[in-house]
Amino acid sequence: MTIEFPAIRISQEPTVWASPPEWMSFSKLQQIEACPRRWSLMSSDYPAIWGKNGYPEPLIQSTLIGRVTHRLVEIIVKEFQRAGCTSFDNPDCIRVMRELGGFSHIIEKIFDDVLIQYAENPRAAGTLAVIKKALLERKSDIRENARILLSRIFEGKQTAQCVSLVSQGKAEPLRNGIYSEVQLVNEEIKWKGVADLIRLTPEECEIRDFKTGVYKEEHAEQLRIYNLLWLCDNRKNPSARPASKLTISYIDADVDVPPLLISEVGFYKDKLIKLKNEAKKK
Repeated sequence: MTIEFPAIRISQEPTVWASPPEWMSFSKLQQIEACPRRWSLMSSDYPAIWGKNGYPEPLIQSTLIGRVTHRLVEIIVKEFQRAGCTSFDNPDCIRVMRELGGFSHIIEKIFDDVLIQYAENPRAAGTLAVIKKALLERKSDIRENARILLSRIFEGKQTAQCVSLVSQGKAEPLRNGIYSEVQLVNEEIKWKGVADLIRLTPEECEIRDFKTGVYKEEHAEQLRIYNLLWLCDNRKNPSARPASKLTISYIDADVDVPPLLISEVGFYKDKLIKLKNEAKKK
């Protein structure tokens, strides 16, 4: 009798180990603090496995759903802002959604855009079709979650004027308006991050982060880091306008986080420098 065994997978060290990070971000700090060796292994090069940097990521359905939801909200926020929609029930919102093809069309396109990033991933081999089918089965949930998040962003939130987001990704000062996926950089302390949404009006400066999971204290810490980076980003915020509102937007509810006081800025900056230096030694 012949017995067939599945292929044996042999672990191997990276060909090129990752260097200590020159720039720090909240997600990178979390990974290093959780397990420095795991971060190093995940960030090193494996040319014998594939041609991209780092170890291939696994396909985790909950992570993909969160990524798709974030991207869906980002796309709609940008298009609403371009059309001058200042509230979720603005008649122009219906026109914009029709032009985009509706929620289902946008979601399916995002699925394709997200999954194509795994086309060369050996850990995703043979599973992309299965994962896409599973995601399509969750399409209505993603649509409803995005509706909830969008309604909170635009409900009663007036912007001073309609602004173009074409130059938002460039290093230019942000004017009054709603901006999604804003990269914040502090050259001095070598920290960076991407705020899910920044809303600027003459009266308020809000930084909002979307979460599809449950509340964790680390989410508040992440927002405080964005608060500092926004305050110190002399390109996006040359007037050093402080944030007046920090919001963690969960599907169930919004959670307010107290913004940093001006008296806390120096202490918090020193804290981030210390955390970065400690992480590099691990």
